[in-house]
Amino acid sequence: MKTEPHSPDRRIKTRPPLLLPLIATAITFVSHISLSCSEEPVWETPNPEREFHFPSDHGNHPSFQFERWEIRCHLFSDHRRFALKATFVRLGQRPQETPNEEPFGDAHLFLAYLSLTDPVGEVFHHQQRLNRAGWNAFSLTGDLDIRNGDWRLVRSGSSLRLRGSIQSDAEIELRLHPHKRHVFLGEMSTLHDTTETALPRYHIALSKLDVEGTLQLGDDSLSVIGKASLDHEISNRVYDESSDDRDRAYLMLLNDHEIIVDIARTTSGENSGSSLIWIDPAGSVTVQKNGEFRWTQMGDWKSPRTKAGYSVTPRLETTDPTSGIERAFLIQPIAPDQEIPKGFRSAAQWEGACDVLDKETGEVVGWAFLETSRFTGNTSSGNTEGM
Repeated sequence: MKTEPHSPDRRIKTRPPLLLPLIATAITFVSHISLSCSEEPVWETPNPEREFHFPSDHGNHPSFQFERWEIRCHLFSDHRRFALKATFVRLGQRPQETPNEEPFGDAHLFLAYLSLTDPVGEVFHHQQRLNRAGWNAFSLTGDLDIRNGDWRLVRSGSSLRLRGSIQSDAEIELRLHPHKRHVFLGEMSTLHDTTETALPRYHIALSKLDVEGTLQLGDDSLSVIGKASLDHEISNRVYDESSDDRDRAYLMLLNDHEIIVDIARTTSGENSGSSLIWIDPAGSVTVQKNGEFRWTQMGDWKSPRTKAGYSVTPRLETTDPTSGIERAFLIQPIAPDQEIPKGFRSAAQWEGACDVLDKETGEVVGWAFLETSRFTGNTSSGNTEGM
């Protein structure tokens, strides 16, 4: 499938998300609970000895406080390009913190986020939701079935189904077929942080799925096909988003390899953990750290709304563990404005779809999703390396 790179300097209209203050309050509330009530641990802690069984373990694990399912899709319809990201989050509450006589008892909180990038239409649709567990939000234990309002991710036979809508602007109905087996990105993954206070978690991934379905945009009903990935993370507490200098990229190369890059630093600028993971066509995982790869920021974009600056065109230099060949990639946004205002996290974040270009030839060799909360404050470029 031939795809032309998109210029990162095009302006794109955005649709604002809903419930941002309420979601931020929920995150703060649950985080406060997890930190202030530590006398008697209630939540199960990730254990490297745990045995997983699938498909049942793609479902809910209510004994852990935090659980996240995230799907990233690169979609195509004739000559049009779209990108979709769907995130479902379960936030547990300690039973003793919610009296049984309250209407919702000790129910979990469910947050969800859905975005659609339409570079041709120059629109970035996005919406967020918050519900307590009940008739309008749930996650099934023993199989994959999670819902928030009319948004739903469910296993159906050997495939997955994703359904959702973004306000009255867009509706999606997708079928996702695993192209590779599930992989563990570390049973005790500390991908974001390699310090002594690193948060242990399970990180399970389906790194490539084949996608087909329909996308409704206004009066237009489009048949779409493409590729997707699914991440499932499980932890005993809510993530500590203390770093305001963080980049994470998910690269899906056309040669059937995937790369996950995570760069995290503290507010002081010190390196608090950088990792790169290769996934080969057979699903084998290779981890690179320290000086084994280089991540360089090139090209900044400044938000017209929040005035925050983001480095959204990074260059990645790494060694392909399968061939031993040095590779250099340029990650280039398919649209410049893919900013999510403050909501899930403590600050605004740029989360967008990109093309992956071979740095030497300029050819598109894959697609990517980039997440960055990097604040540059101006239009200058900075350098970040895996050290």
